[in-house]
Amino acid sequence: VSLGHSGTDNYINEFRSEALTMFGGKTSTPLGYCVAPVSDGEASFSRDHDGIAFLSWDVNNDGWGIFDQILERLQKTTSPRARMHTMLQGRRILLVDSPHSRPKGGWQLIDLARKLLQIQPSAIIHLLESSDKLKATVVQAASDVAPYDVILQVFDENSTHLELEAHRKSALDYDLPFAVIESDSQENQRGITALRGCDRVVCSIADTAEYLFQLFEQNMLLHGFDSSEN
Repeated sequence: VSLGHSGTDNYINEFRSEALTMFGGKTSTPLGYCVAPVSDGEASFSRDHDGIAFLSWDVNNDGWGIFDQILERLQKTTSPRARMHTMLQGRRILLVDSPHSRPKGGWQLIDLARKLLQIQPSAIIHLLESSDKLKATVVQAASDVAPYDVILQVFDENSTHLELEAHRKSALDYDLPFAVIESDSQENQRGITALRGCDRVVCSIADTAEYLFQLFEQNMLLHGFDSSEN
């Protein structure tokens, strides 16, 4: 993205020419964007021949304040943190720990909870120390307040496969994804390979955050809401 100039420096032109050649001289997707006030004719020519799409406006009528609005919109659209802020709003996440093992890499579920709450303080994150009351917690939440949006359980060699099997056979009238976090259990690798009904296996905090991002983004798109619009 070029800001305030044409983005047509020689080395950029050479790179873009090579890219255009790969697409047979034309591409339906822009190879670059430029934020600058230009005429409709210049924007159209640049789009057709250079592969550059202008994010433009009428500076005589709208002034330069539009530039800041465009930058803000770009930030909301392209920043994973900004989009995650929107997607986590009002979400209910249930984290289930293990009394026998910790997440692989030595981090803890409370570390994940802190990270998510830093991004979106209104997210509702509950932490169970073990899976002993998992089923009762899920049922009670759906009955008293609202269903959870996702369950994330640290792999436990004694309980995870049982909880997944019970979850798979449960007669919930709503979709409740169940993901498993790899642990330092000696049975982690073999146990996870044998799991059935697991929505995703994640490892690090970053991996878990990426899974939640993809899960909630897909959910919002299914319901006709684009996180970049908020």
